[in-house]
Amino acid sequence: MVLCYNRNMNKSIILACLLVSSPLLAASNPESARSAAGIDFSSLGSFAPIRTVRADSLPAVPSKPAGKIAVKTASVQTVSVSGNLNMNGNGNVMRGSAFVMVNFSGYATLTDGTGRITSNSTWFNRSVNCNVSGGWVRCNDWPTWYVDFYKDGRHVGNGSVSGTLNASAYAPNGFVNLTAYTNLSGSVTVTEP
Repeated sequence: MVLCYNRNMNKSIILACLLVSSPLLAASNPESARSAAGIDFSSLGSFAPIRTVRADSLPAVPSKPAGKIAVKTASVQTVSVSGNLNMNGNGNVMRGSAFVMVNFSGYATLTDGTGRITSNSTWFNRSVNCNVSGGWVRCNDWPTWYVDFYKDGRHVGNGSVSGTLNASAYAPNGFVNLTAYTNLSGSVTVTEP
């Protein structure tokens, strides 16, 4: 049995193909079959053929141009930095020894020319093997440190700074305390968004 729905009439119509599927109606003629099924085919005239629409006949929909995506590239530059470092050191001179190990430490702030790129207050320390002669302790060293740098509170890179450490003091009783002043300078690779 095949059912067909008429959109206009809002009712179901049983088609004449019932003649094939029904053994009782197969021997009768179409008129008697239609009467037996109670079907009125006069209403079939309201069916309209399906209209096909070609794709190329549809109106073209304009496409939006692709928006530009801004890609930010990081700015990388190398800047020079410098600062003064004051260090204090102390050690114990063993009797008859020609050398003494002195531990120096201190704080310094290194900046670039604008003052915006800074190491903030950074702690430096260094152990130096110093010479002992005639009760005098003399220290000479050329230290290098790697330091982090910041700009407007944000870390922007790190670099090496170096300087010359010179200090001397008289230590007749074995204990020595020294002060060293040095100027540190170097460069830092700065990366900014």
